Amino acid sequence: MRAEIERGHQTTGESIGMTKLVFGNVPTAAAFAIVGGAAFLAYVVGDGSTGIGLAIVIAWLGYMDFKRFQRGSPMLHTVGLTLIFTEEEKQVIKDNKLESLIIKEREPDVTQLSRATMVTNALEKFGVEADVSSLRVRHLLDNKKDVYRLPRVLDAKAYEAELADDVLPMLSNYLKGNIIYDGELGKRILDFP
Repeated sequence: MRAEIERGHQTTGESIGMTKLVFGNVPTAAAFAIVGGAAFLAYVVGDGSTGIGLAIVIAWLGYMDFKRFQRGSPMLHTVGLTLIFTEEEKQVIKDNKLESLIIKEREPDVTQLSRATMVTNALEKFGVEADVSSLRVRHLLDNKKDVYRLPRVLDAKAYEAELADDVLPMLSNYLKGNIIYDGELGKRILDFP
């Protein structure tokens, strides 16, 4: 088993699919140029006070979009995990039905919170305990990347260290322990004095 851990960051606007107007779609300098150009064009095309009024409205809309984009985009720190299992380990997972094995229990991250609450409430009505945020083997099969988002750099570093130092070595040992080697099956006779 080989693990690739990648730490980075993203804004919540990117992760939750926030509606993007001008500032969410283009770089900030280009967005300012677009808004400024539209305001200048409105001033030139409009006559007298109408042109000035249109320019002010366009500039105000651009400013409000920029403020909304800033407010809706706090930084989240991400830890991406990709596991590359050997063929032998994949066979152990399949034979022992370890796809739903929980590797790490964790709280839902910011982007999962609303979905996790909705699913949990729906399943609790039927008396089923819901766990939609824990990291399981099936989330990492077939070289899938699991991305977990945390609010602070320190939290991301601690999560990465816990994965590298505790969780992944334990998973590797667990998979190695479930391998059945030739000659292990069959009857054993033990003599005790």
